[in-house]
Amino acid sequence: MSGAMSQSSGHTLFVMFKENHLTRKNVSDAVSGLIMDDTFFFFVFEGLPRQGPGSDVCTARAFHLIPDLSRHASILDIGCGSGMQTLTLARLCPECSITVCDIHQPFLDDLRLRAERAGLDSRI
Repeated sequence: MSGAMSQSSGHTLFVMFKENHLTRKNVSDAVSGLIMDDTFFFFVFEGLPRQGPGSDVCTARAFHLIPDLSRHASILDIGCGSGMQTLTLARLCPECSITVCDIHQPFLDDLRLRAERAGLDSRI
């Protein structure tokens, strides 16, 4: 799916959402468009490698701005999503331990699989 959705592609996505019998609570027409609960967000973003803006380069740049970080630091990644930045942090800090949390279990399951494949699961 491309970055900006047209009115019709947004409608098509919503129809797919409804046809899959996912929750539709708190859905209403508003002046600014459709307002939906977070289940729709999860439906749209599941399976994507990153749930927000950024890149591995941005993560590395932010990481290197941390002064005097211990080699054995503990990192907490709140709202980790599927963990693209988590994996980058694990590679940048090979002796750190990373604790992740997210409210959507499928994101955490995806992160666990990707961490295992990358050989980083023992520290995440």
